[in-house]
Amino acid sequence: MDEMPAEAAEDEVIHQEVISKLPPRLVHEKRNTWAYFEAEVTEPIDPASVCHDELSTIHWYDRADLATVDSPEPVGIPGDYRGVDPIEDVALPPRMAWSGPDKKAALEEAIRVYGIEPGQWFDLEWPPSAHLWDPGIVFQTDFTPCGVHAELDGDEECPECQDSVQDVVEQMAQWKWTTTLRINAIAFDDDGRERSTEVHVEQGYEVATTDQDPREVLIGPPDRDRHW
Repeated sequence: MDEMPAEAAEDEVIHQEVISKLPPRLVHEKRNTWAYFEAEVTEPIDPASVCHDELSTIHWYDRADLATVDSPEPVGIPGDYRGVDPIEDVALPPRMAWSGPDKKAALEEAIRVYGIEPGQWFDLEWPPSAHLWDPGIVFQTDFTPCGVHAELDGDEECPECQDSVQDVVEQMAQWKWTTTLRINAIAFDDDGRERSTEVHVEQGYEVATTDQDPREVLIGPPDRDRHW
């Protein structure tokens, strides 16, 4: 059997004698002090309770004005969309007030999934970014004449006849929020100075899914991230 190189052997000794005896979460919580501290006084957002309204996308109108591009428009009924680009490619993400407690919650979920070893710490690029995962489903009820106009097959000027056609949201639009997850581990160089190594990286790590009324999803010009 080949002998372990001297440097690797020294690293193994350090790991066995020093790092492995650390509490598993010590380094992680030290490296993420602010997120864990803030979480002691503030509750994280519950993504399941979030339904983005018009205020969460209103900033896009100002950005479009500044960039002198066409003003964004709501999708309306997704099934009636006739744009060249898929809705998912031109949908403008809503704004979310992400904070330290939300990052802590996402870190804790990553630890639950991957487990954590002594000397490791998890890191997430923050805040996460959103992309439209599902544009949702909306259908309209059939036109039904009111009793007064039943024999005439309805009246276009009759409010009761017109109100018979209603939008029904069968499935909400879904936004997935993703970021880059990194798992790092401490080590020491030949002079005993602390350094870190990246042991795992995952791009597109999902931290939340939120809902929006499909009719209110804003769509804007293609290549929005590069041009405005």
